[in-house]
Amino acid sequence: RDVASSTAALLRRLRQFRADSARFAATRQGAGLQPISAATLAESLADVFAERLRERQLTLQTGPGMERNLRQGGSRLRDSILGNLLSNSIKYAPSGSRLHLSIEASDGGTWLRLDDAGPGFPADALQDLAAGIAPRPRPGSDGELGSGFGLLLAQSYARDLGGRLILSNRVEGGAQAELWLPD
Repeated sequence: RDVASSTAALLRRLRQFRADSARFAATRQGAGLQPISAATLAESLADVFAERLRERQLTLQTGPGMERNLRQGGSRLRDSILGNLLSNSIKYAPSGSRLHLSIEASDGGTWLRLDDAGPGFPADALQDLAAGIAPRPRPGSDGELGSGFGLLLAQSYARDLGGRLILSNRVEGGAQAELWLPD
């Protein structure tokens, strides 16, 4: 019975991921490496995930750096990297909490940071992801099963753009995803 409910939850997540991807495709302003302002990127993500944020009573807050233009702001950044990271935060953050997106120029590029108040990443999942292996599926805060494949894809796409993705646990609790992209 647990296997059946886990499989059903995974199938629901796959359908949700496909729906999110379709919404991203419908709202694309360009493809490839088109520049985009950080504020526009954050608004686009908030629009695409508005229903899921509302369902979970989550707030996406933006921090400093939103005036910055991102050279690598095309669909791959929005859809395949930040979309996967935000989807993951929505899945694991407790209902009623805040997700925080900030941007900072540093090291000849731009850091995008997404923080949440969820349980953080299990140590074995961080080790698996660092080795390029999908971590074992884990239920989110609402029971929805996460496969870890979205995080693997985000890492791969970050590398394709000449960047890097660092996943860690915040000292005060919760997960942090840091994406660095070159200018």
